[in-house]
Amino acid sequence: MRIYIYKEKTGEYIGDYNAQPNPKRKGEFLYPPNSTTLIPPSLKENEGLIFKDEKWNIVKDYRGKEIINLKTKEISKVTEIGNIKNGYMLVSDYVQTEEYKKDLIEEDKNKKRLNLLNEISKLDNKRIRAICEPSVKNEETGETWLEFYTSQIIELRKELEEI
Repeated sequence: MRIYIYKEKTGEYIGDYNAQPNPKRKGEFLYPPNSTTLIPPSLKENEGLIFKDEKWNIVKDYRGKEIINLKTKEISKVTEIGNIKNGYMLVSDYVQTEEYKKDLIEEDKNKKRLNLLNEISKLDNKRIRAICEPSVKNEETGETWLEFYTSQIIELRKELEEI
């Protein structure tokens, strides 16, 4: 005889196995605690079973799936059976939202800002050297290295403002 086991506290379905015959009473079987002979219903994707009120109840089950905290954007995995907590969303659903698209655009802008700031910092270091050791970069125009680096920084700052 098949029996179906569930967790004591939560009622979550664990599995099934063959009940052991009762050695003292022929034709009877031994049932462990938290078990039933009721056959669980079939499940669809993201569904689980809870045994409650002497019957199997189908509930949402996203265990192992990634979720995102909509406020902090932290990603974690679902560890418990049931609905997703308020303020969270499946990552697979989130990546299809307009908010996600906006986040990607903002992330791209932030990367560009950081790259530009890094380039400006490098040029500032070169300008410091050019101040200490003034020399002409272009003999024809008389442009110094300081003027050259300064003009490059001005262009980068314009790009930064556009972002």
